[in-house]
Amino acid sequence: MISLDQKSLKQAHRYILFNCDDVQQYIREHEDIVNRHTGKKKWSKAKSHSNDFIQWFETRAMNDDISDFVKGLSRGPNTIAKKFSGYVINGYRTDVSATIIDQPLPTLDDQPHEKDYEEDSDFDDSDWDYME
Repeated sequence: MISLDQKSLKQAHRYILFNCDDVQQYIREHEDIVNRHTGKKKWSKAKSHSNDFIQWFETRAMNDDISDFVKGLSRGPNTIAKKFSGYVINGYRTDVSATIIDQPLPTLDDQPHEKDYEEDSDFDDSDWDYME
């Protein structure tokens, strides 16, 4: 078991809520409330919506006749997470440690910097003659 810090929990919870179809009507409702505050700039309203939505949604979900699924979402994630050493997809098991690459990833220095257009038969350089 691993324990997640509060910042990670809040970020994960916000991501799930903002990407769940069942929560979209509440997102729009909260945006309307935030946008009614005149005098705030657009960026300030967006920041306020993002920061305040989770707490507002938890309160709002308890005051409404909504599904248990949405109420569960409003309560937030569990503070304890399971850590797995591998996964199974379509009957094939893969260990997480086996997916680590032993060789360094290529850098820009490993890539050719210029393309040799002389060898490219589709390249028409006739328009470039006047520039020389």
